[in-house]
Amino acid sequence: MAFSTSFSHTKGSREFNGSLYNLITETKNWYDAKENCESLGGNLTDIRSSAEQDFIIELFDVYVKVWTGGSNAVDENTFSWLDGSAVSSGYTNWAPNQPWHPCGGIRCISVLQTWSYRWNDEACDNKMRSVCKFS
Repeated sequence: MAFSTSFSHTKGSREFNGSLYNLITETKNWYDAKENCESLGGNLTDIRSSAEQDFIIELFDVYVKVWTGGSNAVDENTFSWLDGSAVSSGYTNWAPNQPWHPCGGIRCISVLQTWSYRWNDEACDNKMRSVCKFS
């Protein structure tokens, strides 16, 4: 598998089910994290199964939360992955009472270690680590 640049801001590379995953340890907002993964030849990860979720958790090490490729940027009422598929159409792992954004606006999906690795929707401008997926 060839990538466009080196992984200078990653912590290891791991393979799962035919895709390569990298934990990007440099903190970025969701938009910059998305752009960074794309510049490396991949995308912010989607999470399509409990097995994939468990695999991604292994990448965390001591990190508290990471960005995924989910957001409601296209339609505020629907969370979708970067390929356009609705998050709700498959596996989900939302924390209790999530997604919840009473003030509206664009929100992005993070995985939080402190919430037993469940998903949260939060302001996309927050900075955190991210997981890039290379298929």
